[in-house]
Amino acid sequence: RVQIDDMRFVSEERGTRAAGWFDDFIQDRKGSESVQSLVLEGGITGWANAGPDYVAWMVDYDADFWQKPKESRSKA
Repeated sequence: RVQIDDMRFVSEERGTRAAGWFDDFIQDRKGSESVQSLVLEGGITGWANAGPDYVAWMVDYDADFWQKPKESRSKA
């Protein structure tokens, strides 16, 4: 089973739209029941703030970065 999570650093609207397009792509290919397109509720920020069980799945997680207000975050 393959699961694709949309975890991009983009607006929630674009992430949701892209996940919808990917779901359409999956549905167009009959027999692709083993692939899912998911959208993270609250986006990647919601995931990062959901607790240790979630951040354990994030590569190079930096708590200081995710605890900053969204407006002051930037990927260097």
